[in-house]
Amino acid sequence: MVAALENLRLLPAGAGADPHSRSCPKDLSAAVLEYLAQSEAALLEMRLEEVFNVAEQQNLPGTKREHPNWNRKLPLTLEEMRRHPEPAQLAARLNRYRMRADFGGGG
Repeated sequence: MVAALENLRLLPAGAGADPHSRSCPKDLSAAVLEYLAQSEAALLEMRLEEVFNVAEQQNLPGTKREHPNWNRKLPLTLEEMRRHPEPAQLAARLNRYRMRADFGGGG
């Protein structure tokens, strides 16, 4: 996948993932989302955890005692999220593909 993303020039050379790391580098995550944005799918869904590079998975199987899934909070407040440039930068990167005429974007 990393080689394919590099070949499509969606990922800077050498920006691949460490196979021993539990987190996904921002460059790799954004490249995968950009790759998906080029598909013919009418919808592209991403979670705030992906936008802000939160490594811990939000929803895990199990009971409330094992994994308090819906009690976890994002590490940023809404106001802090508004001040971050990442959401707008990622949206602009993905909109290059999603705003095609066949999706009503006129571009």
